Amino acid sequence: MIQIKQTKEFQVWFASLTTREQVKLEARLERIKNFEHFGDAKGIGGGLAELRWANGWRVYFVRERDYYFVVNRGT
Repeated sequence: MIQIKQTKEFQVWFASLTTREQVKLEARLERIKNFEHFGDAKGIGGGLAELRWANGWRVYFVRERDYYFVVNRGT
């Protein structure tokens, strides 16, 4: 099982989303945690990678030891 930690900036952005948007994002993070299935994701260099959505969302993350850190978001 993958462990995911979220930055404060990500948590603030997440709280600003609608309930429907939060559910979509939570489902994606749960698939990563439970099944190690990242879906549409791409490494962008320097250890940084992004999760991508068709609506243009980007959520950036890095891996450090046994944890993945959701570090930022972009819309």
